[in-house]
Amino acid sequence: MATSGQAMGVQAAGIDIAGQNVANVNTPGYARRVAQLETLPGMGVALAGIGRSLDRFAAARVITETGLQGAATARAGALANLEQILAPSQGQTIGDQTSSMFAAMNALSQSPADATSRNVVLASAQQLAGNISSTAASLLTERAALLARGQDTAGELNQKLGQIGKLNQQIADATAVSADSNSLRDQRDTLVRDVGTRIDVTAIEDGTGAVTLLSSGSTLLEGNHVSSVDVSLGATGDLSIKFRHPGGAVDNVTTKVVGGALGGIREARDVDAPKIMAQLDQYAYDLSTSVNAVHSAGYGLDGQTGRPLFKPPAAVAGAAYAMAVDASVAGKPDAIGAAKSAADLPGGNDNALAIAMLGEAPQGGASTPEQAFVAILGGLGTTKAAADSDVKLRDNTVAQADNLRESSAGVSVDDEMINLTRYQKSFEASMRVISTISGLLDDLIKGM
Repeated sequence: MATSGQAMGVQAAGIDIAGQNVANVNTPGYARRVAQLETLPGMGVALAGIGRSLDRFAAARVITETGLQGAATARAGALANLEQILAPSQGQTIGDQTSSMFAAMNALSQSPADATSRNVVLASAQQLAGNISSTAASLLTERAALLARGQDTAGELNQKLGQIGKLNQQIADATAVSADSNSLRDQRDTLVRDVGTRIDVTAIEDGTGAVTLLSSGSTLLEGNHVSSVDVSLGATGDLSIKFRHPGGAVDNVTTKVVGGALGGIREARDVDAPKIMAQLDQYAYDLSTSVNAVHSAGYGLDGQTGRPLFKPPAAVAGAAYAMAVDASVAGKPDAIGAAKSAADLPGGNDNALAIAMLGEAPQGGASTPEQAFVAILGGLGTTKAAADSDVKLRDNTVAQADNLRESSAGVSVDDEMINLTRYQKSFEASMRVISTISGLLDDLIKGM
């Protein structure tokens, strides 16, 4: 009777566990609970504990894949912003405005003394220079925004690492007294996954139940000893990512951070954006230099020469941001050097025609200035398309990893219904044993 009574308690616990699984079938991060039964010495059964049906390999793969997904998503989003800056969905591109300026200069060559034509040339040059300069400023602003986004990501990481450290301690304390810590482990697994979306991380669980988080060749968390992630500007102007450990030690892991949103932000800010900025600087430098070389040789209606159309760039770096119509010409349409010599004034047009022909001349390895800008856009478009493809790939690999995890940790309502029936039958059988023994004892007592 004692053995059967104990069995009834164990089967009732199994029913309770199955009910808990069914109740949490749609709970994110929940790992299916399993009744761990053991045979007692001699006879009978006992509930040794409640386990979590979780494949550690599958769980680790989820963290890895979500890290790659986080990096791809962050980079693709930043590249979309860069593309919008360089080629707005509405209005003309820099390449279009470059062609418009040369077209205006060509129109001026047909009427070199016409005030309206001169104003159109000056306005188109100012619009082009202003757009190039504002585009460069917007790229700098986007880099600043990516720095802020990286710092926000670091703040979120530090908050979640602190929560994991506290859960580690609670789980270790519960494990030490053989208490149930499954709900705490579910919470911790969810937080570890959240950390993995922000920075590449590997989780290793020790004998106490606590996890150690490794990232970028360094220890990010061990037990309840939590390091902090610091994102700032380095000496070169690029991102600097450091782990500040308890005790004061600091690891600079900048170049090792490739996964998670932080890795994607770093690549977009310090690789993709500078590349675009350098190409735009080269474009502005080549365009200003070639136009100025011809314009400076021309004569304005006032008989003056030697004036550049654009402010001469001091160097390639920063040429786009500094681009503007030169002060000697700005607001002075008569200063546009359309004539080749003073003797040709006011009807000379040879220099205006020479400037217009630059619109069809090679620039920066391209067939025309407009094509040079198209090449910049094309390179960015190719990079963004590859990033978008990577996002789709990572979405699929995360889904596969989640399915693999769910195959071991997910709750199947059909399986739980089978378990409920199995535990119910065992419970009823144990009751039948007790009832039978009780009846036999009654018959025995009556027969004495």
